[in-house]
Amino acid sequence: MKIAIASGKGGTGKTFVSTNLFWTAQHSGMPTTLIDCDAEEPNVSEFLNGEEQLVEHIFQNVPHINVEACIFCGKCAEYCNYNAILFLQENRFIKVLPDLCHDCGACSYACEYGAIIEQEKTIGTVKISLVGNSSHIIESRLEVGEHSPVSVIKKAI
Repeated sequence: MKIAIASGKGGTGKTFVSTNLFWTAQHSGMPTTLIDCDAEEPNVSEFLNGEEQLVEHIFQNVPHINVEACIFCGKCAEYCNYNAILFLQENRFIKVLPDLCHDCGACSYACEYGAIIEQEKTIGTVKISLVGNSSHIIESRLEVGEHSPVSVIKKAI
């Protein structure tokens, strides 16, 4: 059985309901997993204690453009669906806007000159804790300053 407690508004009691459902199921002998997907401000572990089993760092590839190798054709900016590459052809200016990048790799695919190198950047963590003998808490946590929790939440789920 899967139960999801979700709402767009803070303060509605999502954590209260989910932690109490978890506690009740666990104390009834059911192996239970609670996933805290509030990656910007996870707080389930403030109410339930577990023994940390695993912490996995979540990475995003961020492109870096070598302007020495770039011919300023603009193909990378054209391929980017998220407008994460600022390109001014007449000024021969190109810059990656990391906050807009979605790690899709389209820019690297588009560049035929090897001017784009992708570097890993840590954007968050997923922590798994054991509660009792057979229950788990999975916590997604976004790094401070990051804008999109999607990759971290997907990994937690």
